[in-house]
Amino acid sequence: LGKDEWAAWFGQVAMKGTSKRHKVAKVLYSFKLTCSSLIAIVIGTLITGSGVWAGVGVAVMGPRESVRAGGSFNVATMRMNGTVIGSLFGLFAAMYAIDVQVRRAAPDDG
Repeated sequence: LGKDEWAAWFGQVAMKGTSKRHKVAKVLYSFKLTCSSLIAIVIGTLITGSGVWAGVGVAVMGPRESVRAGGSFNVATMRMNGTVIGSLFGLFAAMYAIDVQVRRAAPDDG
């Protein structure tokens, strides 16, 4: 198949049985998701030097949560909760590891 034939076939399969309004909505949603992923990658690159994971996070979480009302707020809340829980887990794991090392290094008095 040539480039034009492939594009025509894909367009027929992807948009089969949908109204023009629905087709425009699908294209607009895809455009918005692409733009938000690119913005996340650029900002992540400027801040950390590697923005790939920021873009992946937006691309993965965007379709699942943004279809509901308040989706971006839900995503931000879930990310915040994950960060806090992960930080607390890391803190407790570090405190436990330090405690174990101190107990091993301390001489027995008994």
